[in-house]
Amino acid sequence: MTDKKLENDNIETEIDDEAVSAAIENAIAEAADIAPEFIDEEIVEENFVDEMPTIALRGVIVFPNGMVHLDVGREKSINALDQAMLQSREIFLVMQKDVMIEDPSVDEIYTVGTIAEIK
Repeated sequence: MTDKKLENDNIETEIDDEAVSAAIENAIAEAADIAPEFIDEEIVEENFVDEMPTIALRGVIVFPNGMVHLDVGREKSINALDQAMLQSREIFLVMQKDVMIEDPSVDEIYTVGTIAEIK
């Protein structure tokens, strides 16, 4: 079992390969129930990265294959956006559970989100 680090707005947590695999399987199953037309037949786990800049969204859901304009104001979110622009222009967008929390922890955001390309 290999330990990995997941970065979320500068929050780090230790996770293992089994937890990552289980989370991916759960996310695919949930997404298939919600919007099966957006699920690729061949989702390969090797395409996922260990770390990705992340923005916790308040009151906004971003779906795959859509386009949305976001206002980013929190310093952590701006830093994540800057980091993504310097890397692959990809960012993980995920909703936080309580929109009133200014600085959500890993437990206060959902585990399923969308990898978005910044244009």
